[in-house]
Amino acid sequence: KALQESRQEKPNTQLVSSLLQAAVQNARATTLRSPHTVELWETLAAMYVGVRGSVPEATQWARDAYSEALKRENTNPTLYALRGDQFYVEKKYEEAEKDYQKAAELKPNYAVAHLGLSIVAEARKDLDTAIKHAQEAVQSAPQNLDYQFTLARLLYNRKQGTDLDKAEKILRAMLTSNPNHANALFTLGSVLEKKGDTAGALVEYRKAAKLDPENKTVQDKIESLTKER
Repeated sequence: KALQESRQEKPNTQLVSSLLQAAVQNARATTLRSPHTVELWETLAAMYVGVRGSVPEATQWARDAYSEALKRENTNPTLYALRGDQFYVEKKYEEAEKDYQKAAELKPNYAVAHLGLSIVAEARKDLDTAIKHAQEAVQSAPQNLDYQFTLARLLYNRKQGTDLDKAEKILRAMLTSNPNHANALFTLGSVLEKKGDTAGALVEYRKAAKLDPENKTVQDKIESLTKER
């Protein structure tokens, strides 16, 4: 019912919130009746994550629910990564890093864990470590465009040595797979602009603008570069 109401042209946000909270309470009651079932704790945690937009305490509840699941299944890398996500949202980066690291130890090729370590390092302004872990995520899941984009974005942000060339190569490969990836188009434009290729940058910015014509940042870039020519 909450999902149906949220899809209305003018949803009743109070009703949606009430329905979601009722669903969470039902899930919690079910979990407490069978507290030894890992899947129920995981489901409850996922429901908490789903309502945290309207319930500020939900992130902590989700973290606690994942902790309960881990008490019953402490070799599950997915649970560690999911709890790490909650710590990250709370900006508890040390705890998040420990959970992502544990997930990676339990499953060395677990791309999600490596990406988690990357975003924690980025939050700490440690781009070298962030790039290292993003590379490991891409190696573990080479077809995942989100991981590729994260690596390209980090390389662009660092801008050391051949970083811009590497970022450009990744972005062009991405756009071969998905020509309508707006973020990749914009970032490729930024890379080319930084390399002094104004004409090439404009081409990519204009492609991004077609996909998202209301994006003021893109429009400002196009206007600025056009005036410079």
